[in-house]
Amino acid sequence: MSDMHGIEKRRRVRKDGTVRVTYRVRWVDAGGERRAKTFTDLARATEMRDRLDTLAVSIAAGPPARATMTVTDLRDRWWNEHVQVALAPRTITNYDLGWRRTEPHIGRQLAASVTRRTIKELRETLRHEGLGRGSVNYALSVLHAIFAHGLEDDVVDFNPVAGVRRLPTRPRRPQARNIPSLAAVERARAHATHQLGAPMTATIIALGVLTGLRPSEWRALHWYDIDLDARYLCVDKVAEPDGSLRPGGKTAGAERTVRILPELCEDLAAWRAMTPYPGALDPVFPRADGTTMRDEDYRRWATRKFRPAFAAAGASASPYTLRHIAISLLIQEGRASLIDIAVRHGTSIEMISRHYAHVFAAYDSTRIDLCEELAQARALAAAMEPANTPSQGRCGHGEPVE
Repeated sequence: MSDMHGIEKRRRVRKDGTVRVTYRVRWVDAGGERRAKTFTDLARATEMRDRLDTLAVSIAAGPPARATMTVTDLRDRWWNEHVQVALAPRTITNYDLGWRRTEPHIGRQLAASVTRRTIKELRETLRHEGLGRGSVNYALSVLHAIFAHGLEDDVVDFNPVAGVRRLPTRPRRPQARNIPSLAAVERARAHATHQLGAPMTATIIALGVLTGLRPSEWRALHWYDIDLDARYLCVDKVAEPDGSLRPGGKTAGAERTVRILPELCEDLAAWRAMTPYPGALDPVFPRADGTTMRDEDYRRWATRKFRPAFAAAGASASPYTLRHIAISLLIQEGRASLIDIAVRHGTSIEMISRHYAHVFAAYDSTRIDLCEELAQARALAAAMEPANTPSQGRCGHGEPVE
C-alpha cells in the first residue's frame, strides 16, 4: 500500500454513478502562498509529494537564501558578481538576450526547486515558440552559468541544466573561402581612392590586407600605436560596440607587435597628412567628430564605402575578409612558420591549421614574393583606374564617418 502522507485522496460520485478519484498535494511556496495541485494518478502525486519533501530538507540544510531566492534573484547575483565585473560589453549583451528568452518561463520559480524536468520542459517550450535550435541551446548555456554560480554559493544542491541534453544541430559544412586576389584588393583600393573619394577606406584596405588586424583592432588604433620610422604597430586594445576601448585585445589580454611593410608605412603617412585628426591621441580611422567608430558607424561605412569598392573590383568581401587574405598571403610567401603566423595575428596554431589547410596544400611548393606581388598589383590597378579623383569632402578627407 502506498504511503499517503501529504496526499489528500478525494472521491467524487458522478450523476451516472461512476466514481472519479483524484489526489491533491498541498504546499506553501516561497512567497508564503498556499498552493495545491491535483492529479488523477497516484504515482504522479507521490512523485510531487516526494519532490516537495526533498526540497524542504534541502532548504532546511542550506543557507537561508535557499528558502526565498528565485531564479531571477540568482541571475541578478550572478550578473552583479561575475558578468558585469569580468565580461566584455558584447558578451554581456548576448548573455542578456539569452536570459530574456527564458525569464518569463522560469524567472519566478524558486531556484532550489528547479529540476532537470523543469529545464527539459523549458527547452521544449522555447522550441514550440519558434526559437531556433542554436538559440535554445545558447539560452540553456546562460542558465547553466547562472546555476553554476548558485552552486558555488550553496544556493542550489546541483546544476539542473547540466543533465539536460542540448538540441542537436546540423553540423556546419566546411565552406571554401572565396578569398579575393591581391590584384582585386588593389583594384578596390584604387576605386575607393579615385572614384569614391574615400582615402580612409583605401588605407583601411591596405592595413587589413598587410597586417591581418581584426576590425575591432584597427578601429581601436591611435597614432601613438604606430611607429612609421621603426615600421611596426602595437595591438593592445579593441573597440567595443559603443566606441569605448577595452585594453588587452581579443586574445586573453595578450599585447602583440606587428611589423609593417614600407608600402603600408607610405599609405599610413599619406593618410595622416590628409586626416583632420593626426594627433598622437587621435584614432587612426575616426568618426567625423574625431572619436572611435561605434558599431553602427562601422556597419554604415562597410555598406557605403567598403563593399561598393570591392564590387567595382569584381569581388565580394567583408572587412573581416582582409584578415583571411593577410594570413593566406603569409602562407603563400612561405617565410613565416606556423607559430609566427599565429602569433602575428593573435590566434592559435590550431585555428590556422584548421581554416587554412587548403592554402598550405595549394602553396606547398609554390612561393611568392609579397613585396613584388604587391608592387605589380598596385601598378596594374593604377593603370586600369581612371585618374578622376572627386573633390574632397568636409574635414578634408572626403569620407567622414557620421
